[in-house]
Amino acid sequence: MTLQISAIPFARLTPAMLDAWRQLLQQSPVLDSPFLRPEFTAAVATVRSDVEVAVFEDQGQLVGFLPFQRTTRRTGRPVGGRLSGYQALIAAPELDWDIQSLLQGCRLRSWHFDHWRHEPKSFHPFVRRREPSTYLDLSQGFETYQATRRQAGSKSVSKILARGRKLAREVGPLELEFDTRRRDVFDTLIQWNQQQFRDTGLTDVFAYDWIRQLLEHLLETDDQRLRPRLTVLYAGARPVAISYGLQSGRVMHGWFIGFSQSLAKYNPGLVMIVEMARSAAERGIERIEMGKGCEEYKTRLASGKYELAEGTLDSSPISRALREGLHGTVDWARSSSIGAPIEAPLRLTQGLRDWFWLH
Repeated sequence: MTLQISAIPFARLTPAMLDAWRQLLQQSPVLDSPFLRPEFTAAVATVRSDVEVAVFEDQGQLVGFLPFQRTTRRTGRPVGGRLSGYQALIAAPELDWDIQSLLQGCRLRSWHFDHWRHEPKSFHPFVRRREPSTYLDLSQGFETYQATRRQAGSKSVSKILARGRKLAREVGPLELEFDTRRRDVFDTLIQWNQQQFRDTGLTDVFAYDWIRQLLEHLLETDDQRLRPRLTVLYAGARPVAISYGLQSGRVMHGWFIGFSQSLAKYNPGLVMIVEMARSAAERGIERIEMGKGCEEYKTRLASGKYELAEGTLDSSPISRALREGLHGTVDWARSSSIGAPIEAPLRLTQGLRDWFWLH
């Protein structure tokens, strides 16, 4: 194999390249994600000018694609930054490639990743941490999913359904609108999320104009290969929880979720997740990705999980050692007795890291 890797702006991909990309997605279940589709990269490229694609060729045959955003410092990062809930090389599983060729072919010093699935062995020295990503298995229908969770010893689904019945009695009858494009629903979701960001001190991702523009652009498209799913749960005429996800084929990936804080005692967000799973199963959706994180509700609702890796591919041993030393110091400080006094400065550095990923 004589593998050649080169990077070109997404806008220069030909129809033949896009067709080859879509065909490669069908070769492995690991690649079954809305975030790996060329339509997602195309959507990001409409609101950003730094989107490129590493194209892998073997004797003129297209064998792989890796979309990325290029920074001014010759650093690559996933398309969509931290909004990218799933990252992988779009290629056949047996493709033999190496990291140095990727960086050289793309003219990059380093490449950051934080939601990488099924990394090759060559990635292992560059992985900083791995975290679980959970999903709901609806392939046999909602009732089977619920029974499986009950058999596993989790009563969460039944308890959430009971909480939903209480919400219906005390606030108003529940109604789930699985797919809406209403602007007022979208605006309410943004407002709820921004309030939560302020309350928790987390980075307000909607302070970055391109993120809001991306979500609005997706809502305006009508491509069956990548569908936005703006879902709202009503109690009476009142919206109590809203979710914005992405669907491709039989997979839906949760993205943003918000709920009315005044009704928090009913856990309307969890009620919506369960009712959305029921409705999704009726529509032929076989898996709902809940994303990376160890939140308790994910553990109780999840059918299963897999690991996503975070790290940096770097061609310089010196910069790699410095980065590992910095991360190691931060991790040690957080876990040691001085963790509490330095938490505020660490939150500041987290904000700076978020700025890097989202700017």
